Order: sequence, then C-alpha cells, then structure tokens
Amino acid sequence: MRFNKPTVIFEYHARRSAKTAAKFLDGFKGKIMTDGYKAYASVAEQNELIHFGCWAHAPRKFDEAMRVGEKSGGSLAKTAIEKIALPNKVEKESAEMNATERASYRGTHAAPGVKDFFELVHEYRKMFHQNANSAKRSLTLQTTSICLNDMSNMVTLLSRIITPNPLIVSS
Repeated sequence: MRFNKPTVIFEYHARRSAKTAAKFLDGFKGKIMTDGYKAYASVAEQNELIHFGCWAHAPRKFDEAMRVGEKSGGSLAKTAIEKIALPNKVEKESAEMNATERASYRGTHAAPGVKDFFELVHEYRKMFHQNANSAKRSLTLQTTSICLNDMSNMVTLLSRIITPNPLIVSS
C-alpha cells in the first residue's frame, strides 16, 4: 500500500490471526494504531513499523466492568476511565499545534496522567492477584492486564511526533 497523504484504513476480516495481519500489512511502511491484539505487535516488529496502541478500547472495558456492578473493581474502573480521558483531552487541545509543539504539549500535559493511570492499574493488578478466586471473574482485572500488556504501544503515542492519521487497524 502506498499513500501520499496520511490515511486511515479499516478493513474487515472474518478471522483475527497473525497470518491475516501479515497479509494485510504486507509491504506497508509507516505507523499503525491497533488494539492490543498480539498478532499486530509481531507483524509491526517484523516490518519495522511504528506501532501505537489504541486508547479507545480500555475505557470501553472499564465501563463494562462498572455496568455489571463489579464491587471490587467498580471504583478503580471509574478512576481509570477518568485518567484515560486525559490523553484524548490533550489531543483535542493540541489539534491546531504543529507536530513539535504537540509533542511537547503531550509530554507536559498528558504524560503525568498516563503515568498515574499505569501505576493505578499495576497496583490494582497486584492487589487482585492476592485473591485468586475473585481475580478469575474480574472484568476490571482483565482490562488492567490488557492495558499493562499493551502499555509500551499505548505510551508510544505520547513519546513520538506522529502524523494526525496513522494507519488504524482495529477489531
């Protein structure tokens, strides 16, 4: 695939597999934004792509945990959703800035909140692992694990000067 301008592509595939991801991204060079699905990480690494993690999936899962009335994770889920909103707010505030200004603004305004978010989910995960029976059923714990597993890709969004529209691959 070759594009002269920043482009967003969503292509539906009936199956999620490393083979499907590899075929879809074959020959692509640049930046991709994905959910935490591991197949994209390996394909991005093999093709030397810059891989950004999507911040939209985590709040949906935390919101789901709140809606099912998870007693042990409900307050964490609410706090996590509030903290996840910060990078989106910063992106809106910096939309008219040039890439260098936007990167600086992210570092000053979003990075501290993102650090707080990952510290929060890490502490929650440690706490929950002490009670194995509850941990197996916890949507909040599952979501914290997803976030921690994809943390490096999620943080990449803040640490790089990116084009406004990387290739977005999502579920």
